[in-house]
Amino acid sequence: MIKDQESEKIGLVIGVLTACTTLAILPFYAYDAFSGAKLIFVSALGAVSGFYVLKNLKTISQRLGKLVSVVIALILLDAVTILLMSKADFTQSFFGIAGRYTGFLTYLALCLTLTASAITSSFWVRKRIINLLILCGMLSIIYSIIQFSGRDFVPWDSTTGSQVIGFLGNPNFVSSFLALSATAVFARILGNKNSLLLNLFYILLLLGAGIGLVGANSTQGFLIAILGFSVVMYFYLFYRFKSKTPSRITLTVLLLGFIGGLLDIFQKVPWDPFLYGETISIRGDYWGAGWNTALANPVFGVGFDGYLNHFRRSRDLVAANRLGSDIPTDAAHNVLLDYASNGGFLFLILNILLICIIFVYGLNYLRSLNRFDKNFVAIFAVWIGFITQSIISINQLGLVVWGWVLGGLILGVRSAENNEGDTPENDLKLKKKKFDVDQFTVVITLVAILGSFVSMPVVISDHKFKLAIDSKKALDLYNSANSWPPITKKMVLVTAILNENKIYKEAKLLSERTVQINPDSFEAWIIYSQNPLVSELEMIEIKRQLLRLDPNIAKLGGIDKYLAKRFPKS
Repeated sequence: MIKDQESEKIGLVIGVLTACTTLAILPFYAYDAFSGAKLIFVSALGAVSGFYVLKNLKTISQRLGKLVSVVIALILLDAVTILLMSKADFTQSFFGIAGRYTGFLTYLALCLTLTASAITSSFWVRKRIINLLILCGMLSIIYSIIQFSGRDFVPWDSTTGSQVIGFLGNPNFVSSFLALSATAVFARILGNKNSLLLNLFYILLLLGAGIGLVGANSTQGFLIAILGFSVVMYFYLFYRFKSKTPSRITLTVLLLGFIGGLLDIFQKVPWDPFLYGETISIRGDYWGAGWNTALANPVFGVGFDGYLNHFRRSRDLVAANRLGSDIPTDAAHNVLLDYASNGGFLFLILNILLICIIFVYGLNYLRSLNRFDKNFVAIFAVWIGFITQSIISINQLGLVVWGWVLGGLILGVRSAENNEGDTPENDLKLKKKKFDVDQFTVVITLVAILGSFVSMPVVISDHKFKLAIDSKKALDLYNSANSWPPITKKMVLVTAILNENKIYKEAKLLSERTVQINPDSFEAWIIYSQNPLVSELEMIEIKRQLLRLDPNIAKLGGIDKYLAKRFPKS
């Protein structure tokens, strides 16, 4: 009985921390208002999940099965190995690069969260977590509409082409989240026992999500919404009618639509493609570079969040010569390729295996039911949407946590569940239960706080950087760039500012430290080359490093022409 209550409490805490990860922003505190704030809750989530996993370590195999337990254990072991074998700076591999923070800490937290979610999976927990997902969706809808109307209270410096960035900082991300939350709402509408008022509320949410999707102007959100709604409709028709014809028709239309979409994207259709755009070609460049990076580093990859440092040397000449090719990218825009390039093929295979197991578990459970379980269908459909988003985009902390939490809930589901919670037999047992649960609440609260401290250095460093930017003082900028943990992106930006203001001595010192910490940063070497205090011998070394990091430069007219044309000295 107490264990059941502990499980429900942990499940609720996981849901709350996941919701906080999505909603957390620090617009007036940190230079990066999104990623750092979300990392705090990711690390807290990982700590709480890790605590509960360790507490139930002996029963995990019994609850999840040997195959799932072994796969999760191997992913964790491989992640530790990747961290230790990475040639990149340890802090970068541990925390991840600025703006993403999908380093070892995040993957550790996600694996532990998936395991804890699986252990706690129950009807009550699944219902509460879907409620929290819909709540996050509602708040995102409200904020997206505010942004769309031009009444945002935060003056975002957005270059994304849309005012609607929500709590996730990017139109693609917020549109995907709106689509996922709308999918959950749609499943609730089709479920039984909804009051007229509740259904009206759900319909308003769908209309709001539609407005948000239009405001975000991202094709990816519409595609995920169509897919999610189709999955929900398929299972609704599957249970609603004795004949399988309606559900089969839905599945056929979905498959034909999927195939047609792919053909349209790759311009293999008789009509003018409406899904294809120049961004598809650019995304193809990212995918190609990710695959080449994996082929060159098949065992342990290049380390967590190491894609940026290897992108230029892994892309082909066509990609290197494309308009906008000097804009750096830090992800392959396909999570599976990120797994392969960052962690090697074993890491990729293990994660694909985990995805396949989750899919099979979810499908088998749904087939075992004789009714439309609106909460589980919502979980499964949203998870399918998340996996789809992962294939065409990148991991964003506010999005990725939901995929791993919902995946865990699917893994932990049982075909026949007992009634959860019995009435205590006497007052003594009730008091003991309450006392134990209260102690447990205090413990998990402390664990969450302690876990959040792990990521605080990143947030504090970013806060100091924002203060330095606002102060416009060179010394403050220089000191903030040299603070721990070292963040290449910040150091390069400060160096550029120092160069522009002709503070060359400090700029040169910072460049030397940057390339010492991260010798594979093309951007760091480029900024170093712009300093007039650089000697001829130093310039020879800089050019050698640039050619190493981007071999295509030699095919584009040589290093001198490249620097003179694309990165002229100020």
